[in-house]
Amino acid sequence: MRTFSFTIAGGLAGLIGGFALGIGIGLLAVELSHAPDVEGGAGMMVVFVIAPMVALVSALIGAVWAGVATSRRARLRQLGELPPRGAWPLKTRIAVGIATGLIVGYAAGLALIQAFDLIRGSHFYTTYAAALVASWIPVLVALVSAALGGWIGGRTRPPTSVA
Repeated sequence: MRTFSFTIAGGLAGLIGGFALGIGIGLLAVELSHAPDVEGGAGMMVVFVIAPMVALVSALIGAVWAGVATSRRARLRQLGELPPRGAWPLKTRIAVGIATGLIVGYAAGLALIQAFDLIRGSHFYTTYAAALVASWIPVLVALVSAALGGWIGGRTRPPTSVA
């Protein structure tokens, strides 16, 4: 399960990084080839053709690399050539908790707004104040979730007794 999780994470990281890299490569290629940009056609070519191709290749590379590296380390651990995994340092646990809280909290805030708009029947707001409050909901939920994630990550665990 660990290898599978790291393979998925490596693929997602490769996909996101590859898309950003693809946009940079595509814009550079358009500029160097002096391609005509009629009604944004060059930009659409970059975003809808070049960047997705680079993203798919980099996702494949990231997934394969992460899967091979994780399974290799697990095999070396089983053979006793690597020491067993230790607990993460406190700062790392707090940082991971905060990052996870930000991502999950922001997604939860967006889902909350979508559910509210679905119940209400419209995503338009009658006043500026209502729109401002709605726009800050994901940010506030993300900050609260990040604080909760940092607190959970920073808790000290009681020592486990071996019976």
